[in-house]
Amino acid sequence: MATENSSAPAGGRLQPEIDVPALTAVLDGEYAGIRDLVRTNLVTHAAVLDEADAFGIDAFRERVRDVVVQLAATGQTGMGFPGAYGGGDDVGASIAAFETLAFGDLSVLVKVGVQFGLFGGAILHLGTDHHHKTYLPASSPES
Repeated sequence: MATENSSAPAGGRLQPEIDVPALTAVLDGEYAGIRDLVRTNLVTHAAVLDEADAFGIDAFRERVRDVVVQLAATGQTGMGFPGAYGGGDDVGASIAAFETLAFGDLSVLVKVGVQFGLFGGAILHLGTDHHHKTYLPASSPES
């Protein structure tokens, strides 16, 4: 993965050459596809960070909500939910997506954590069949 550069700089230290794709593959592990999806979404919605200064607090909260709805439409927010509710049946993928999302806007991360982790998780694990059908429908990421 790392090799030594044959031309040493004036200070006598060798700078290792890093094979970035190989290192990324090792660090991303089995959830490389999930992490790529989240990174793509982060790039797509990177402007939300700049918009924080341009908007008032209420408008910014609405903008963050809009971004979260768009992220939910990609499937990245529900990977840990059962397939019967539109999820991916993969808690590990959910953790990888959430962890990778932390490299972006923390406002979006907190909103995702509260809406899908705390609220959605409470409904999933503590709710009745009625709650599941009402609040966790597979067809509605905005619920």
